[in-house]
Amino acid sequence: MKLSIKYFLPTIFLLIGIGLYTRTKPPYSVQHNDIQTFVVVGSSASGQSVINELSSLIKKGTVSSKSRIIWISADKNAPYKRTNLADYIVDQKNLSRNKNQQSFISYHFNTRITSINKNSKNIELDNGQTVAYDKLFLGLGTTPLTLNIPGINTKGVSQYFTLEDVATIKERLHLGRPIRAVVLGSGLCSIECADALNKCGASVTVVTKSNNLLNRKISPQDATYIENAMIKSGVRYHRNATITQVIEKNNNITGVLLSDKTELPADLLVYAIGAKFNSSIAKNAGLTLLNEGILVNDYLCTSDPHIYAAGDCVVLKDRITGSLVHSEKWNDAKDQGVIAARAMAGLLVNPYEGTVICSLTKAFGIRFVFSVPLNNPESYDVVIREEKDGSYYKLFFQDKKLKGFFCFNIPVTKILTLRKALIDQKELTPDSLIDSSFLNDTFTIIT
Repeated sequence: MKLSIKYFLPTIFLLIGIGLYTRTKPPYSVQHNDIQTFVVVGSSASGQSVINELSSLIKKGTVSSKSRIIWISADKNAPYKRTNLADYIVDQKNLSRNKNQQSFISYHFNTRITSINKNSKNIELDNGQTVAYDKLFLGLGTTPLTLNIPGINTKGVSQYFTLEDVATIKERLHLGRPIRAVVLGSGLCSIECADALNKCGASVTVVTKSNNLLNRKISPQDATYIENAMIKSGVRYHRNATITQVIEKNNNITGVLLSDKTELPADLLVYAIGAKFNSSIAKNAGLTLLNEGILVNDYLCTSDPHIYAAGDCVVLKDRITGSLVHSEKWNDAKDQGVIAARAMAGLLVNPYEGTVICSLTKAFGIRFVFSVPLNNPESYDVVIREEKDGSYYKLFFQDKKLKGFFCFNIPVTKILTLRKALIDQKELTPDSLIDSSFLNDTFTIIT
C-alpha cells in the first residue's frame, strides 16, 4: 500500500519531534512549595527565557503559586529580539513583544541595578530602591563601545545596538531624498546593518579598521566571499581606516574624515565597533570573574549559591573544546535561561552541555555560516570544496572529527548537518559529511 505524500511528510516530522523530545526531556518531577522571590535582571535573550520558564513553573504549580518575580531592565522598550534589528530597518516590523503580564510579576523597566549585597541578599537600584531576593538572576549583557571623535554628537550619527538606535536610523532614512550612509565596523552587526540600509535605497560605504570583514572570526581568504557579494550588491568598501572626525553643518552630518585623510560625504553614520561585558557590578559584589566575564558552572550558578547568570556577560564551557569561553549567541542564551530558571527553583535539571560558537547570517543575497576554531586554526586539517551550484565548504578536521567550518551559500539542511557533526564529534570523512542530509542524520539519532 502506498502512503500519500500528504501524510508522509507530517509523519516524518512528528517522529523527529518525538525522538528529539524524548532525548531532551528534563528529569525533574519535584514540586517546591517554598514561597520564593526571584529577581531577574535583564530583558534580552537569557532574561526573557528565565522569565518565561519561571512563569510556566509557577502557573503549573511546580513552584509555589505564592512565589513572585521582580523583573528589572535598563531597556525602555518591552522585550525584543536584538538579533532582528536589521529586519526592523527594512520591514518596519515592531520587534517589541508584550511583557509577560502575570499577577506574580513586578516590572521595573528603564531601571538599572547599581549594586549587589550578597550578605543581606538584596540589590540597589538607580532609583534608590532596595530589592530583596531569594534567588537572583543576572542577564547583564554588554555595553557598546563608543567613538570619541569630534562631531560624534551631530544629528545623523548613531550606534547600532538598541531599538532606540534603529528608530533614529529609520528617521534619517525618511528625509525625503537619497541618503548617503557610512557604516563603521567589520563584525556581523555592521554587515547586517549595511545590507539593510542598502535594501532601503541608501548609498552605502562600509569602513573597516582591519583589512577584511570579520577579521577576528575568519581568514582574509574566506572574507572575500562576503566582500565580493557586498560589492556586487552596490555597497562600497573602504579598508584599513577608521573615522577621525564627523563633518557637520548646522549640527547635521555632511560627511566623515578618515584616518587616511579620505573624506566621504554622508547623511548618516552608523557604527558598531564592539562591546564590553557588563560585569563590574558582579565584580564589586565579590563574584568570581574570568576574562571580564562572570564565571558560572554547568547549572549557570555563580560563585554565590543564590546568584545565577547567563548570556553575553558569562564565561562557561565550550561544548566542542571544553575550554572556558564567552557565550554570545541568542539561542545559547535562551537555553541557558531555561536551565538557570529550573535550577533557581530548586528542581532537578540536566546540566548545560556547553555553548556552540556558530554564527549564521544572510546578507547581500547570500547566506554564510561559520564556526571556526579560535585557537591556531592553521593547525587543523583543512578541506575545501566548491560545488557547481556556487556553494563553498571549508571544513576543519582533527583526528577525523569536525572541529569547525566556514560555508557560503549552502542550504539550511546542510548547516544543520554540520552543526550536528560538530556537536557529536564522531569520526567521518569530508565527502560523507557534505553529501549527507539532515533528515537521514536525524533518523539515525532516533533509531
